[in-house]
Amino acid sequence: IESKCPPASLVENLDAASSRFPFTFTRDPLKRFISAITEIEWRVKKSRLATHDYLPLLKPLGSEERFHEFLRLLVLNGGSRKFSSQYAAAGVDHLAPQIGTLLHAQLAEEQPLRRYRVESFHSELQRLADDVGAPQLFDLYRSLGGGDLAPHVTSRDPHGTTQAAKSFLSSASREAFEEIFGSSRDTCEDSPAGENDCRLTCEGSPAGGNGSSSNTCEDNGPSVRRQQSAAKSSLVAICRLYLIDYMCLEYPLPADCRFLQQEFDSSLEAYHARKEFVSREQNTMIAYLRAWLPEWALHIIAVAMCGWRPECQTAVMRGLSVDPDD
Repeated sequence: IESKCPPASLVENLDAASSRFPFTFTRDPLKRFISAITEIEWRVKKSRLATHDYLPLLKPLGSEERFHEFLRLLVLNGGSRKFSSQYAAAGVDHLAPQIGTLLHAQLAEEQPLRRYRVESFHSELQRLADDVGAPQLFDLYRSLGGGDLAPHVTSRDPHGTTQAAKSFLSSASREAFEEIFGSSRDTCEDSPAGENDCRLTCEGSPAGGNGSSSNTCEDNGPSVRRQQSAAKSSLVAICRLYLIDYMCLEYPLPADCRFLQQEFDSSLEAYHARKEFVSREQNTMIAYLRAWLPEWALHIIAVAMCGWRPECQTAVMRGLSVDPDD
């Protein structure tokens, strides 16, 4: 706010606030993932070094094959710390899920962390101004044009990475195309990806409006189906990588990934069942030890179980429930 030179009254109102107002803007995980890869590719290219010096990618920059290659590299490494450190120069930290940063931020704040969404920035900024009790914030935004105040160079997709990613993923299904581009298409000419990128004209594909086959379908049917399969599996892989963001930040899963909701619910149910079992077993053990051991011995056990965290040690000493995840 201060960097935009707001009215003095706005600064005074914020300075006079009795407490902090922590907030953040979140973004749809899929769109954020595509944006992150676009940023990484731009940084690598800007470095003027060979791509393989930063990332072991060999396909042409800005191609669908390159995006698929990038995703395979990410999935094979599973988002490990080794992957993050090995390719840190390329800025792969942009690929990290949002939830980790948000949890760290929440732990550092006494007040709840308010969340707003980038996708509806105009209305969300208005809501933020209302929530913080500073309507001048939104007035300032409008006075500066009410648009993208400082567009980053990658917003213009300098190497075609964003377009290639969207084109590749949208071939998974009609639903995928509509979710990524925000509209449906019945013909290649209507495709935002351009006529050259519109390859799927068979029944069930984003381009197939009437379900009839064409010469293209007859000639390239297996190729089209392979592309659809690769795109769908890639979309599901992205959803799995960012499933915790989808669940915790309450973004709807893409249609091709909605079956993951059931997997998540089942995993969560199993986790709670295991947690209850372990907690029950642990409480039984603690109660037994408290009945037979002197306090100094219990203290040694508490330190062994909890390290040097006094709240956990106290729980063990008093026979209270201890979260097994601690």
